[in-house]
Amino acid sequence: MKSFWTLATCHLLITATVNAQGVITRIGSDGTHFYYNGQLDSAVAHANLTTTTDTILLGGGTYSVPTTDLIIEQPIILVGTGPDIDSTAAYGGRTVIDGNDIFLRDGADSSEFHGLIITSNVFIGEFELNTTDVDHLLFRRCDLQSLRLNALMSPGATMANDVTLDNCVVRTNNLNLNGAANVILTNSVLKEFNSAANGTLVEHCLFLNWNLGNGPAGVTFRNNIFANDLCCSASVNGASTYINNLFVGNGDDFIVNYGMAVSHDDIDPVGTSLGSVFVNVSSYNQFTYAGDADYHLLSDWQGLGDDGTDPGPHGGNGWKEGGLPFSPHWRYLNMPASTVNGVLPNVHIKAGAQEN
Repeated sequence: MKSFWTLATCHLLITATVNAQGVITRIGSDGTHFYYNGQLDSAVAHANLTTTTDTILLGGGTYSVPTTDLIIEQPIILVGTGPDIDSTAAYGGRTVIDGNDIFLRDGADSSEFHGLIITSNVFIGEFELNTTDVDHLLFRRCDLQSLRLNALMSPGATMANDVTLDNCVVRTNNLNLNGAANVILTNSVLKEFNSAANGTLVEHCLFLNWNLGNGPAGVTFRNNIFANDLCCSASVNGASTYINNLFVGNGDDFIVNYGMAVSHDDIDPVGTSLGSVFVNVSSYNQFTYAGDADYHLLSDWQGLGDDGTDPGPHGGNGWKEGGLPFSPHWRYLNMPASTVNGVLPNVHIKAGAQEN
């Protein structure tokens, strides 16, 4: 199986380097198929017709969702090159999906999304499908603009269960968990999320510009960092549990006020600035995630998680630098611009492997 993946990925990434539009490879029960014009909608439509989980490999470049929305009705594994530009040189750049919205319908259980930048909305359910049930979803090493685990017209009606968001960035406040059960948000960078269901676990995340004045209920927050440009005090409300989180404000007297319903046992708030907590954040827009900033903690704040690792995304299972998807992947690819006697001379390829 690994050899098959290596060959398929090799074809995809070498071709994507030559062809700026990016070749899509779909591997399914009906064989291996290539889409040479960036036709992501066609690849997904064909995957919807199969009876097994199709894997769709995308090279670097932008794949536009056309005039109609992208509908996923069968389980797929959608794999891009990774969201960080410094780790995708051999792939022809980052994989970006933009345009119209992406909807997951009944039947898309166990779908996975890896190494993608998605600038459109991702929804569970549509206007006419307010009770869509899609379970066991995984988003790993993705840069998302918006993720709604609920139906567009009837928030809370969707029955999404067992959803994991790992090593992801969600850039807007439009992370809606309403109606979704057993959600795990881990080692990710978030702003805030709208509502949540009991059983939601949020651990080792970084919240930028957070607001918990009307905080969710039934959520466990563990070993996270909450950073905000507040000089004096912030309020945390809602019947949720906060364990060993680090709150960062901007001012020597910054404090956190907990509401009566909150269960909490957190690290004492830090009343200074992001520049005194993180290695290199102070020169950036402090509350918009900057991929070239360094969100590692300075020595005074390291190892304070209740598991002995750092609070925030670099603790716990860790933040995957570069956001590369699972193995195998190319680390370096250099090819000459022309052939000699029909042969490409001096081709240099380096590959890497990782466990997850």
